[in-house]
Amino acid sequence: FEKNTSQATPDGEWSLEVQKPSQTVENYRQAITPSIPNKNTSIITLEMKSPNPSRGKMVMNKLIDTYIREGVKDNNSINDSTLFFINDRLRNVEGELQDVEVAIQNFKQKNDLTNIDDQVKLLLDVYKENSQKSLDAEVQLNVITSLENHLRSGNTHVIPASLLTQDASLSGIINQYNLLVVQKEKLAKSATPENPLVKSLNSQLSSLRNELLGSISTTRRSYATVAGQLRSEANQNLSKIRQMPRQERQFLDISRQQAIKQELYLFL
Repeated sequence: FEKNTSQATPDGEWSLEVQKPSQTVENYRQAITPSIPNKNTSIITLEMKSPNPSRGKMVMNKLIDTYIREGVKDNNSINDSTLFFINDRLRNVEGELQDVEVAIQNFKQKNDLTNIDDQVKLLLDVYKENSQKSLDAEVQLNVITSLENHLRSGNTHVIPASLLTQDASLSGIINQYNLLVVQKEKLAKSATPENPLVKSLNSQLSSLRNELLGSISTTRRSYATVAGQLRSEANQNLSKIRQMPRQERQFLDISRQQAIKQELYLFL
């Protein structure tokens, strides 16, 4: 408390009532009434009954500011987790890409293929074009497998759903899971593990984690099937170049591995 020196304070006894923060929060909670005027929009109406309109306005403005700030924090939490996952995966893929590029360089030097015939280049371009769908499937399979490993590792952080833009249903489940994780992280700041709400969130997270693992496993098998089919088609395309010299066919195989790594690297 600081004395207001700008005006005189009358002598006498003063009565000061101090409430528990939890009781003050409850009083404000009961004073504020939220409503949704139209379910087809994302607008909410907030009303507050207060004997002091000026203070009530300050409270409402602070409530809105805090809501916006917490929303930004939640988004940052999800973005930070996604960025961590991508950076971690990117380092691995970058190393793999460098390895295959070194392998190509060594192969060219060893077999004197520094200048590949125009015919070989043309066949390689056609082969890459026909293999694009296969590459996309390999990328998706790689991402979904990494996400499954990330979840099975027992990591309790949010999951980067934005990497699965082609699977809306799975992204929806991941978003639900992430919301629960964010709620738990907030609650953990002011509650013990024995808190009923914490236990409830842990139970929901455990149930949703199992559902998520099942969905991811199913999706991964589906991607694996598609990737296998596309890989088979790509192998059939290879039959068109069986007449090429053995060294040049080996070079195409290495180049395909390079193309897969490049696609995954660019995707990340």
